[in-house]
Parts: sequence; C-alpha cells; structure tokens
Amino acid sequence: MKTNKEKYRELSKKQKKEYIWEYYKYHIVGIVSLLLIIGSLINTWFINPPAKAAVSITFMNKYINTDETDEIKNELVKLIITEEDHNKDVFINNYFLTDNIENADLDMASNTKFMANISAKELDVIILNKEKFENLSAIGTFLELDKLMLNDDLDKIKDKLVKQKNIDTSKYGYYGIDVTDNEKLKSIMGDGEKFMCIINNTTRLEESMKVINWFLQYD
Repeated sequence: MKTNKEKYRELSKKQKKEYIWEYYKYHIVGIVSLLLIIGSLINTWFINPPAKAAVSITFMNKYINTDETDEIKNELVKLIITEEDHNKDVFINNYFLTDNIENADLDMASNTKFMANISAKELDVIILNKEKFENLSAIGTFLELDKLMLNDDLDKIKDKLVKQKNIDTSKYGYYGIDVTDNEKLKSIMGDGEKFMCIINNTTRLEESMKVINWFLQYD
C-alpha cells in the first residue's frame, strides 16, 4: 500500500495545490492574517506612526463652514508646527448642534465623543455658541482666562472677557472671550453670539494661547 507521501508525489502540480489548500487552508489563512496584522502594527508604530496633536481647535455650532475650517488649519500649521514637530499636526474638530429651536444640543453619539475627548485630554481651544458656553462653563469645563494671560494682553480684551458662575464652587470666573464680531469666525460660524475658551485639562497651554492670540487679530 502506498503511503500518503508517495501518493502526493504522484499528483500533478494542480492536484498538489488543491491538496495543500484542502488540508491546510485554515493554517494558510491564519498565517497570512497574522503576518498582515504584524505588518500593519509595525507600519503604525515605527514606519508611519499617526500624527499627534500639536494643538486642537473645536468648533461647536448649528452652522460650521468646513471649507473655512480647513483653511484655518493650513494657516495655523504655519504658526504652530516647527521643523522639530515633523510628526505633529493641528487637529480640527467640528461638532454640529441639532437644529432644535428650543434646545440646540449635540446628538448622543457626538456628545459621548466630545466628553471622551475631554477625558482623554485631546481638546484644547473651543469656539461655541452662547447656550453651550453657558452650560459647559457652569460645570467647570474651561480654564479662567484672566489667570493665564499677561496684563498687556488682558488690557486689549478686558471688555470681551465673559464672566460665568461655576455651579460646583459657586464662584464666578472669566471662562470665555466674546468673539461674536470676529471676522474670521463669522466666516466659519456665521452671525450670532460665540465664545472662545480653553478646555480645563489641556496639556498644550502655550499652543492654545497662540491660537487665541491669532484669532484675536481679526477683531
């Protein structure tokens, strides 16, 4: 009686391929999948790692002109990114509020993402409408800007600083800058009251202040 090895030798090339595939297809698929996963991880970790945020700017409104936010990104990259920051980028986040006249808000998925991004310290500067500003500043979402800015810078915008009460501490603080009349932001968010703030757990404070000062030149 011929052994399996002898039988295999007598097969044609086509039959040998069919035999190997029939008995070892799961092994082959598993090995190829594993190699693809390893290759992808090596590419992500070492060869082409994803860019990290040099700073992030978030727009939150019913209307956001995304073409303009793309242009803003290009201009801020020139301001923020240096030659040493070859693996960094300016991140733009657009959160569209629901078109509900009585209570404009984020949908559940967007709200979950927004809160998760704050927890992960991924958000820095945010520009949003009056209602969202009042809601978020009241629960301590933003830094007090008057404690961050130099006196000369404060003097330039003292009339635009917006005071809001923190419901946890019962204290008032200047958590926002009124940028309603800012021409650059009008082109992005249209008319209507809007405020610029810094998220309270940012790890990129210096870059955030650069962004704020850049926008304020258009007042």
